Amino acid sequence: LFILGKSYFFTGYRDNAAIYSMLKNSSSNIDLLSIDDVRFYSLLCLSGGGADEGLALLDKKGGVEDSVEGKLFKAKALKNSMKYTDAIIAFQKILKTTDDPYVQKLSYTNLGRIYFSQNLYKESLDQFNAALNFGDDINCKIWIGKNYLAMGMKDNAKAVWSEVLAVNADNEEVKKLLGSL
Repeated sequence: LFILGKSYFFTGYRDNAAIYSMLKNSSSNIDLLSIDDVRFYSLLCLSGGGADEGLALLDKKGGVEDSVEGKLFKAKALKNSMKYTDAIIAFQKILKTTDDPYVQKLSYTNLGRIYFSQNLYKESLDQFNAALNFGDDINCKIWIGKNYLAMGMKDNAKAVWSEVLAVNADNEEVKKLLGSL
């Protein structure tokens, strides 16, 4: 049933609510589910408004403390369920325990987006600048510009976005952002 649910999900054949409804009864025996099935089902819960059910399931059988991948999955689930304080704590723990540059960059960018969504622009800017330490990234620069704009620093935003356009002249998002100044 989970294979069918995943095929519906990835092909877009059914919406998340229909897939969730189909799998709800089969998820009752959690011990029979694989970690991947638990994670998939928890995503359906999160997208369907059942954040607490999905997070509890992750904690119980989602393997979220077994690896960096599991910890990232849980941190992103917390972020997606708008449990921002818990997500911030989870991403900060990941940063303290890994040397992997990809994981660090991913954690910093997620923290930046969380802070931005909470109108904490200085904190968000700091996170995106930290992410840039792991390599040049157009997406980080776009978010840096958004933070500058939100803080009223239009010239800084324009400079960063112009830098992005110099590298990628076809970037429609940056063109729109510059056009809004």
